Amino acid sequence: MLQEVNSITRKFQPQQRVIKDKLGRVLTEHDETRSRWKEYCKDMYRCNDGEEEEEEVHNGDLEEGRDPLREEVEWAIKNLKDGKAPGCDG
Repeated sequence: MLQEVNSITRKFQPQQRVIKDKLGRVLTEHDETRSRWKEYCKDMYRCNDGEEEEEEVHNGDLEEGRDPLREEVEWAIKNLKDGKAPGCDG
């Protein structure tokens, strides 16, 4: 019933499924857009140096009574995002 009501009351809006690659060319094929999104996500989670991120845990799991090491502080500062507020967005 809800589908019928929506089909009667909503206006048709065509979906645009195009994306640009790194060179600025427009990709329209389904396989091309999927591979571009996959590439984009890999690039987004890669370190700034282009190397894969190390498997070390740097999320505040410090031992009790131990001050953070200088390397841990440098790593945390290096991996901060510009223009982002710290903490949970709850």
